[in-house]
Amino acid sequence: MAQQIVNRDASNGAGWLWLGRSCEKLRDFDAAAEAYSRASAIPESGAEAVGRRGFCLLNAGRLGEAEDAFHTALKRNPSDEAVQTELQWLLFNQLRERELEVFLEGLLDREPNKFRILYHILYSSQRRPNPREAVGRLEQVEQLKPGQPQVQLALGHCYWKLGDINKATRFLEAALQQRPADVETALLVTEFYIEQDNLDLAQSLIEPLKFQLVMDDRWWWLLAQLQHRQAKTDDAIDALKEAIRLRPSEVRYLQTIATWYQAKNLTMESRDYHREVQLLRKVNEELYVIVSRGDLDKPNSTTFKILGELFARAKRPKLKQAWEQLAAPSNLTESR
Repeated sequence: MAQQIVNRDASNGAGWLWLGRSCEKLRDFDAAAEAYSRASAIPESGAEAVGRRGFCLLNAGRLGEAEDAFHTALKRNPSDEAVQTELQWLLFNQLRERELEVFLEGLLDREPNKFRILYHILYSSQRRPNPREAVGRLEQVEQLKPGQPQVQLALGHCYWKLGDINKATRFLEAALQQRPADVETALLVTEFYIEQDNLDLAQSLIEPLKFQLVMDDRWWWLLAQLQHRQAKTDDAIDALKEAIRLRPSEVRYLQTIATWYQAKNLTMESRDYHREVQLLRKVNEELYVIVSRGDLDKPNSTTFKILGELFARAKRPKLKQAWEQLAAPSNLTESR
C-alpha cells in the first residue's frame, strides 16, 4: 500500500515513511534506507527518517554511509542518545580511537555536565578495542558489501596489529587508493609504512599533510618517527617535543623522547621525561581500577572528585573540570 501511495505521489512524506518502516520490519534494509532517504528530503517527515536511515544502512553493512547519516541526524538533533551511541560503537569497532575521543569530547562540549558522556569517555580510554574481536565482524561486512574504504582501513589496521602484514598491506593500500585525500587514512598508512621501513612511501604521504595538520600532535609524532629512522635524531627530538606540547598526556610520546635522550647520554632530560611517564602510568592504573571495579555504576561525589584529581594530574583540564562540576549536588542528582 505504501508503495502504491509513493508511486502516485512521490512527494508524500508519510508514504515514504511507511514504506521505510515496512521494509525495515521485513529486514530489507537497503530498500528501507532508500525509502527513508526519500522521506528525509520532505520537511514534515525528515526528522524521523534521517535517524532511521542510519540504522538501516548500518544493518545493511553500509558503514560509511551509516556514519554520514548519523552525523546528519545529530545536526538536526544533537542530543539523540541512540544515534550518539551507534556512532560511538561504529568508531570503537573500527579501532578509530582518536576519532572516538574527539567525538565524545565534542558531545561533552555541548552537554558539559552529562554523566553518560563522561562515563563513555572514561570507559573507552581504559577498555580499548580488541583487533581480534573486531576483525571477524569487519570481515563479515567486507563479504556483504565489499570495497568500503572505511572497512578496508579498519581491516588493515586489525591485521597489522595481529601481525598479518600481507593482509594489512593489501587492505590499507586499497583504502588509501580509494581515499587518497582522507587525513585519517593517510595518517594510519604512514604509521604502517614507517614501521615496515618503507620510508620513501611514508615521506611521500606525510609531507603534503604538513599545513593541514600542523596543530595535530599525530603528524608531529609520525614526522619524529620518520626522522629518527632516517638518523636525523635532533630533528626527530624537536618534532617529538612539538607533539608533546600539543598532547602532554600521551605516554608513548614521553617514553620515546626519554629513550632518545638516554641514547644521547642526556641523562637529566631523560630522567625528567621518565618521571612524567611514571606519573601518567600511575594515573592510568588508578583510572583502570575505577573502571574495573565498576565504581561508576553507583555514582557519587567522592568518586567524581577523585576522577577530577586524576585528570588534573594527567594534564586533561577539560575532563578535570567536567568531573569536578559533576560532583556538585545538583549535577550529582542528575547522574543517578
